[in-house]
Amino acid sequence: MVQPHESIQKPDDGKKQTTLSLFSSVTFPSNPFTSSSERLTVKITSHPTFKWSFSTACIPLVSPSSSQGFYSKDCVTENLQCLPRNTFFRILPKLFPSVKSSHIRVSSGRKHIYTGISFNDLDTRYGEELLQISNIQNHLYYNTFLMYKTESYVKIGMMSNILANDNVIIKEVTLNFTTRKWNLKIRGKTIAFKRLGVSDNFNNTVSNLRTILYIVKMIRICTGLDVVQKKAIPVRIICEKISYVSDENFGGIRKMRCGSCCSVLGWCSIGDSCINCIKLLNEFKQSEQENLINLDNIDKEDLSSIFNVVFPNATPEMNIFLTNQYDALMANNPRSRKWDRSVIKACLSLWSRSPQSYQDLRDSNLFILPSGGVLQRYKNITPQNSGINLGIFLWMSNTAKSINLPPSGYCGGIVRDEAKIQEDIVINVKGKENKLIGWIDTGEEAENVRILMQQDVKQTVASSVLQISFLGYTGFRFPIAHYPTAGASAYELYTIIWEIISYLQSWNFTTDFILQDGGDQNREFMKIHFNNDEHAKQSKYMGDNVVNPGRKIAHSQDFSHNIKKIRNAVLSSGTHKYNTKKLMRGDQYIVWDMWINAAQWDENTNSRKIHHKLSSSHLHPDSSEKMRNHLSEEVLDSDMFHLMKSCRDSLQNGNVLDSAVEFLENTISPQ
Repeated sequence: MVQPHESIQKPDDGKKQTTLSLFSSVTFPSNPFTSSSERLTVKITSHPTFKWSFSTACIPLVSPSSSQGFYSKDCVTENLQCLPRNTFFRILPKLFPSVKSSHIRVSSGRKHIYTGISFNDLDTRYGEELLQISNIQNHLYYNTFLMYKTESYVKIGMMSNILANDNVIIKEVTLNFTTRKWNLKIRGKTIAFKRLGVSDNFNNTVSNLRTILYIVKMIRICTGLDVVQKKAIPVRIICEKISYVSDENFGGIRKMRCGSCCSVLGWCSIGDSCINCIKLLNEFKQSEQENLINLDNIDKEDLSSIFNVVFPNATPEMNIFLTNQYDALMANNPRSRKWDRSVIKACLSLWSRSPQSYQDLRDSNLFILPSGGVLQRYKNITPQNSGINLGIFLWMSNTAKSINLPPSGYCGGIVRDEAKIQEDIVINVKGKENKLIGWIDTGEEAENVRILMQQDVKQTVASSVLQISFLGYTGFRFPIAHYPTAGASAYELYTIIWEIISYLQSWNFTTDFILQDGGDQNREFMKIHFNNDEHAKQSKYMGDNVVNPGRKIAHSQDFSHNIKKIRNAVLSSGTHKYNTKKLMRGDQYIVWDMWINAAQWDENTNSRKIHHKLSSSHLHPDSSEKMRNHLSEEVLDSDMFHLMKSCRDSLQNGNVLDSAVEFLENTISPQ
C-alpha cells in the first residue's frame, strides 16, 4: 500500500550550513534556494567527490578554469571519467539557477568568473548523519511518498507535474542499503544514469538522500512530439494525451513517443522530446506533408471544389463556414458581409450563453464573425413578449421539422420553474410606441380572477419570472413562454399551464406530464386535479387531461429539488447562532455538525475514505453551490449512510448518531 507523506517540514538541526551533491549521491538540503541565512554546499560532478558552496552572506568568485581543474582532479581521485569541458559548463546553470556568470575587471583586463560559488574541503563529507530505514519517511521532500520498504531496500515515489492520459506520472526511486546503489524508474523503464552523468552510488546518509531526491526532481520527463492531425498511429508508436497538473482543464495535447524512448531528457535538451523520439518520429511526422495540395494548380476552380480537395473529410457545415470566411475577407465594407443561416445560428448560440466570451473570440482574430449588434437583430426577429406568442410556437414547429424530429419527439411534457429577478420598471421604446415593462403579467383571465378575489385594481412590480418549456421524450427541449409574477398562485398556474397545453396540441405537440418543483403553490395546483390526497395516491398522480379527455396527464415533482430542500433543512439545523432550526427525531437532534464531524473522522482515520467525494463544497456550500444538485444528493446518498454508520460504531456513545443514521436510511436513492 502506498503511504503518502502528508507534509514536508524543513529540518532544523541547528546548523547554519547544509550540503548538496548533484550528479551523485552525497547530500542536499530540504529547500536550498529559499533561505537567505543558510550556507549551501553543492556538489557539481558526476561522482561523489567534488563539492561547491553557495553563500548569501558573502558571494565568492570562481573562475571557470579553476572550477574545471577542481572537477578534473576530483574525478582522477575517484578513478572516474570526467565530463567534457563544454558539457560541464552547460550543465552548471541548468542545475543551479542561482549560479551566475559574469565578467570583472582585473589588472590584466577582464576576467570571466562565476558568482555565488566556492569550494569546500573534500573531507567534509565524512561524519554525516546515517539514514535509517525505520525513519526514512521523516526525510522525504519534493512531493514524495513512501511506496514500499523492507529491511534491505526502500522504494520512494515522486509525483511529477505531467499527466499522461489523465494519470500523474510517478518517478520511482529504489534505494538498496545492501549494495549501496540506487536506481530510477519512469513509466516502468529504468533510467540509464550514464547518459545523464549521474552516479548510482548511495552512501546511506540523510544528506545523500536529499541529493538523490533533488536530482530526481530536476530530471525532466520526455513527453514526445505533437501529433498534428488525428491520424492512425502505428502500434510501435506510443500515443498519449499530455496535460499538466496546474492546467488539467485545458484538455491536453495529443503526443507520440517511440518504443525506444529514453523517458527522460538530457540536462541541456531543448524542447520536450528525447533524442530517440526526435530521430525516429520526425520521419513519421514529415510523412504528413505528402498529403498537402498545391493551391496554385487549382486556383481557377470553384472555391467549394477547392475545399473538397483540400479538406476531403470536412462536413458541409465546415465548407459553408470556410466559404463565409472567404467572402468576409473579400468584402470591401464590414456592413456588406453576408452570413449563412447556419453560421448565424451557431454564433447566436455562443453569444446567448456569454456575450463577453463571444467578443473575446472575435477579438482573437482567428475568425471573422458577425458583431453582437447583428446577432441582436436576428435574436429579436421573434418578439419576446410575456405570455403566449404565436411566433414562438411557429419557431418551435419549424425547428422540429428542420431536425427531422421523429413522431415520439412530438410527445412529452412541460417543465416549469420560477426564478427571482430584480424588481424594476423599464421603458421599452420601439418606434413611436413606449411601453413599461416590469409589471406582473399572468394573462387576462388570471388577472380578472385576481381582481375578483382581491376586490382591488392595481399593478404590482414583478419579483419573479415563470419559465415554461416543452421537453420531448427524445430530448427535444424548447422554451415556450415566460410570465413575470410575484410568485404564481395555484389558480394562476392552472390558467397558464392549461392554456399552453391547448396551444401545444394545436401545433401537434402532445403533453403527457407536468414537471415542477415541490413548492407550496405547486402542490396546491396539483391538488386541484384530485379530490383528496388519497385519490391522488390511488390514481398514482395521473389526472384528467382538460384539453384532451382521452389521455391522462401525470403530475410529477422534481426529485433534485426535493433533495435540495431536505439538505437545506439539515444544513440550517444546529446549535450555533446562525442556525435557524433544530431538527429532531424522537428525543434526538439531527444537526449539520454530525455530517462535518463524520467527514473529519473519515479523513483522519481511513487511508481510503469511505465517502471519497466529500469536499468543502459539500460541507460548507456557498450560495451558488447550494443550487448544485449533485452536491446535495451526495451528502444524502448511500456512501454518506455507510460513513455515518461507521462513525457511529467507532464512538463510545455512538447512539447520539442514531437519528442521523435513520434519517439517511430514508434518503438513500433507490439503485
